[in-house]
Amino acid sequence: MTLSIRLARAASSAPILAGRLLTPNVSSSAKRQITRLGGLGVAAYAAQRHLGAKDDFFEHRFVTTKKPEDLADFYGTEAFMEVFCVLPFMVNFMMRSGSFDDEGKYSTWGLTGPGELEVSIDFDEREEDTTGDGEPDTIAWFNKREHFKDVTPFGGFTLWEMTQNFGYNRLDDGTCEVYHHGERFEGFFPVRFLFQLHSQYVIWATKRYISSEEFGTEDLEDDAEVVRQNVPMYAFKEFLRGLTREVEKAREEQEPQSVSAREHDETIKRLQRLSTKDYGTSLPHFRTIRRRSTALTKLQLVVDDKDTQKTIKVAMAQVGDAKGMKDEPIVALDRLQERVEKSTGDSEEEEENP
Repeated sequence: MTLSIRLARAASSAPILAGRLLTPNVSSSAKRQITRLGGLGVAAYAAQRHLGAKDDFFEHRFVTTKKPEDLADFYGTEAFMEVFCVLPFMVNFMMRSGSFDDEGKYSTWGLTGPGELEVSIDFDEREEDTTGDGEPDTIAWFNKREHFKDVTPFGGFTLWEMTQNFGYNRLDDGTCEVYHHGERFEGFFPVRFLFQLHSQYVIWATKRYISSEEFGTEDLEDDAEVVRQNVPMYAFKEFLRGLTREVEKAREEQEPQSVSAREHDETIKRLQRLSTKDYGTSLPHFRTIRRRSTALTKLQLVVDDKDTQKTIKVAMAQVGDAKGMKDEPIVALDRLQERVEKSTGDSEEEEENP
């Protein structure tokens, strides 16, 4: 009888013991931690869904009395990049740590390492006649459009992608309205907030610089080293012939008998005439301005002949506007500069080894 009672008691307590063995011993503080982490995860997911993609994620404007050509020069050169990068060493890092591909895209350091951030830049402008002589004489609108895409090296996953616009509009009273516009952001929302804060600094620093007395009046010779590289005539004419071929490709996209098609035809004729022109002793040349403070360079192709200068500008604009050819003008100038540098190097070797 005693034995049977003990067995009965053991059998009745078996489920309780099994429950204790199977149930993990989790303290109340650990449970609160798990609940807190779960809540944070849900909140982060919800924030990413609602904040990870945004159009028009920032916009800043101000009006200035500075000259349009000075503003176009500022936004079209490395001068604006010095403001955008905040610190001088970041300018050098961004410029020297990356490289251009054959399509003119620039790759530099991204969040996951070197070469993972793709950067493309497009320039657009519109000229107007402000004197009444029928000839455009002022850049009334200028826009620099920057596109960033940060991709992981594993799987090609896009961490963030962003498009920004910087430029100005000339107003009817002759003043200019400067604008900075965040066109589109898509990616991790903390990165978006970082660029929104960055945009506040950039517009502040830009306004301060443009409003200064030195803007548009400083003597570049005092603060920069100017290097002149003559362009050999054979290389320059080959550049014109190559530019002619690119305009011909752009011409194929135009509607037959349209105004745009006739403009392309006129440009082709001008380029063909210029490629056989005798320029005498007036050699085209590259003018490189190296700023001592940042070691950045501003490269200009200088042609003394006004007709040649205007034709090249129109041709490069027509090529840049063609579908899939927006980077061709930059690539063409890079190739010409490479030929100039190679020619210069060959000449120095000949002088050292007579």
